[in-house]
Amino acid sequence: MLENDLKRNNRKWNYIISIEKNHEGYINHYHIHAYIRCVKKLNTTDLSYFDVLGNHPNIQFHSNYRSSKAMIKCVLKEYNEPLSNFNYQDLIADKPKKRTKAPELQ
Repeated sequence: MLENDLKRNNRKWNYIISIEKNHEGYINHYHIHAYIRCVKKLNTTDLSYFDVLGNHPNIQFHSNYRSSKAMIKCVLKEYNEPLSNFNYQDLIADKPKKRTKAPELQ
């Protein structure tokens, strides 16, 4: 169902979703952590756009690489096999991005 919601409006999303046990003393109480990135810019005034099953999530916007990396690590902190549709391992592995040399002009 969530996957169908992410496909609405023919948008491409990258996502990582995991479940975390609640640490406030509740027995068998879990909550969801998710990293969701829209590949193209998203403009919406719909306050319920990201609601899931009628629940409004705690949404935090971060636009830069370092913040995205920290958010992904937070999503993975208790669960190392999340539901994901992209390769996030390279992003969090502290591997420098390979740069290719521009071709010589002749």
